[in-house]
Amino acid sequence: MNKLAIITGANTGLGFETAKALLLDGCQIVMANRDLTKTKEAINKLRKLGLGDRVDYIQMDLEDRTSIEAFAANFENKYGKFDILVNNGGALLPKYSITKNGLEKHFDVNYLGHFYLNSLLMEFLAKDGLVVSLGSLAHKMSVADIHFEDISFTNENYEKMKAYAQSKLALTLYGVELARKFEGSDKRSLIVHPGVSNTDIFSRYYGKLLGKILMPIVNWYGISGPKEGAQSIIYAIREKDIPNGSYIGPQGKKEWRGCPGFCNLSDKALDDKLAKELWEFSEKLIGNRFIVER
Repeated sequence: MNKLAIITGANTGLGFETAKALLLDGCQIVMANRDLTKTKEAINKLRKLGLGDRVDYIQMDLEDRTSIEAFAANFENKYGKFDILVNNGGALLPKYSITKNGLEKHFDVNYLGHFYLNSLLMEFLAKDGLVVSLGSLAHKMSVADIHFEDISFTNENYEKMKAYAQSKLALTLYGVELARKFEGSDKRSLIVHPGVSNTDIFSRYYGKLLGKILMPIVNWYGISGPKEGAQSIIYAIREKDIPNGSYIGPQGKKEWRGCPGFCNLSDKALDDKLAKELWEFSEKLIGNRFIVER
C-alpha cells in the first residue's frame, strides 16, 4: 500500500498501533502529535522494529489554532498531498477544563481541533482519499447531544461523560456530513469506534494509581487493549470496498470488543439537520468556511 497517511495522536495507544500496522503495509506516516518526547519514544520503538524509515513527525496541538495552522503549512510545503487522514487524537479528562480558545476541552480537542485541521488539509486529499474519524460508543449514550446554546456547559452542572459524549457525537456527525459532501466522488469518509479499550486515556481519566488498580479488573470483564482496539481503524483503511459513510466497530457482545465489521449509528448521529447545523456552527467557531470539493 504505497500511501501517505496523517494520524493525529499517533505516539501512543490506538494511534500508535494504527501507525505500526500501516507501516507494515508499506505506508508512509506523518504523525501529528503534541508531545515531542513521547513522539521520539514512539519513533524509536518503530525503528527497533525496522519501521522507522517511513515515519515523519510534525508537531501539532489540537487545542491550539496557531499550531494547527503551522502543521497544515508545514505539511503543504513538505508533501502537498496525502491519501489517508485518521482523526484519532483526543482526551477524556477527569476535571472541567477550558482551552485557550475559551471552549470546553473535550469539545475543542476531540472535535473542533479536528474540524479545523480537516478544513485546512482537505484541498490536499487525493481524489480517491479516505478520512477516518474515531467515534465512540459514547455517542449513543442518553446524555449525548450537541448543546449549541451552551457548548462549554457554562450554564449548567458539568458532567465529564456528558462533555465527552458531546465531543464524540460531534466528531461522528462530522464524519457523516463529510460523507454526504463526498457523494459523487471517489473520496470516502468513515467513522469507526474501538469498542471499550484500555488506552492511556483510561489512566488519565481515573488517575494513574487508580487506573493501575482497575485495569486488571476491567481486562477480566473483556475490555480490549490498544492493539485490539485499533483493529476497527486498520480494517476501515485496508478494506477498499467499505461504502462511504459507513460506521465500523467490534462485532462482539455490546460492541465492546471483537473482529471489526459494520455497526449502526444512533438516530441522532444520522440526523442530517443536526449535522448541517453543527457544521455551520463549527465554521463560526473557527472563523473560517470549510469548503469540500468532490
